[in-house]
Amino acid sequence: MISKKTKKSIFSLFQELGHEVEKIKNTESIDISYKTDSSPITKADHFLNENICNYLMQTEIKNIISEESSTKSFSVREKWDYFWILDPIDGTKEFINKSDEYTINLALCFKNEPILSYVYAPGRSEFYFAEKENFSYLNGERICVKKIQENDINVVASKSHLNQKTLNFIEALQDEYNVKLLNYGSSLKVCKVAEGKADIYPRFGQTMEWDICAADLILSEAGGELISLDNHLPLRYNKKSLVNPYFVAKSKEFNAKKALRHF
Repeated sequence: MISKKTKKSIFSLFQELGHEVEKIKNTESIDISYKTDSSPITKADHFLNENICNYLMQTEIKNIISEESSTKSFSVREKWDYFWILDPIDGTKEFINKSDEYTINLALCFKNEPILSYVYAPGRSEFYFAEKENFSYLNGERICVKKIQENDINVVASKSHLNQKTLNFIEALQDEYNVKLLNYGSSLKVCKVAEGKADIYPRFGQTMEWDICAADLILSEAGGELISLDNHLPLRYNKKSLVNPYFVAKSKEFNAKKALRHF
């Protein structure tokens, strides 16, 4: 499948590219254009996408789903067993605002689930890695979700997409817990649950597969779960539609059943 050499070289590639992207971020002005859905895109998105895709095309797996590349039709994709899902920059708005809360995300999937994940936040020097059935790590140290259920909980929310439905869910949690709200950008929201810094991340807004896939495995291998509100099952990837259902990311032990009954 993927050799140890390839796995290791992806670390080096991300660190090298992250250094260059930080230079772009810290320039006086960042050139911004807009996609058809009105979301922003920068030189850094294109730079990362080109370099990472070029590298992946030299690996054992050449099937790629990327936010910044044209996507193959489902009639082609549904025949794939192994494939990469790439988000060159998750948190482009944070990047434009010169925040350190953007991430580079890559997952290798088998069938409909991730089996190898990299989430790198260059501005924070935080590198998350997970491999199926082999735990999750932050900068080489194993991480785990918070194990003990407490009355005081940390709920992580989006800096850019905190909508009314999410606020309603947080209010429902406040019926059971003393809630502290933490704000992070990008896939760091899921990773902070995996790291044990937050208890739950509810997302009642649109995300795409590339936004979540890599962080999903980081969370599950740390003892957590990312479940769809449609059926309370794990998310699946390489669907006909690449849009994710609404979801919650949490420790498996975290009891949010009462709050979830409202949604």
